[in-house]
Order: sequence, then C-alpha cells, then structure tokens
Amino acid sequence: MWAITGATGYIGKKLGRKLKLLNIPYVVMARPSSDVGFYIENGIEVINVDLAVQELSEIFYQRQITGLIHLASKFIVEHASNEVEELITTNVVLGARLAGYRDWE
Repeated sequence: MWAITGATGYIGKKLGRKLKLLNIPYVVMARPSSDVGFYIENGIEVINVDLAVQELSEIFYQRQITGLIHLASKFIVEHASNEVEELITTNVVLGARLAGYRDWE
C-alpha cells in the first residue's frame, strides 16, 4: 500500500488519477483543511494528519503502508521572516519525520 502526501497539489492530483487508473492501492495523507473531494468521490481513503511522529508511525503500521510518495510542501512567493519556521517545518521536518527520523525538534 502506498501513501501520498501533497495529493491535493498539481502533481499530486495527476499522480492520484494515474494510480487510480492503474488500480494501484494508495491512501492520501492530507491536512484537515485540504480539498480532497476527488479522492472521496473515487473511494480513496483520506487520512487527516498533522506532524506528530507517533501518529504517522501508527498510520503506517495500521494500514500496512510500505511506500511513501512525499509531495507535500508549502509555497509562499514572497514570505516574511516570521514565516520561515513554518516553511521549514512543512517542507523539511515533515519529510524527515515521514522517513522515520525522530530526533528533529
């Protein structure tokens, strides 16, 4: 079973449609605020997640996820210095946690 982060972005949507067409099983890991209508309409499981390492580990174990396609990111064309921490957390820390690196705090 595959898991996809960033499935609601441009590349993620294209990938999700292709995997569905090829009958490759996957789940979508998305923020609660994400537009996941396509996936729900097509019977794809959507898992609302945050950055909690324990929660991610449990999701992987319970759903027998053996592969991850990490496309999630936060993009801000012009950002203020107070937004840098959020950019790093979303674009770097989440990927590290999904990869199993637990010492990033």
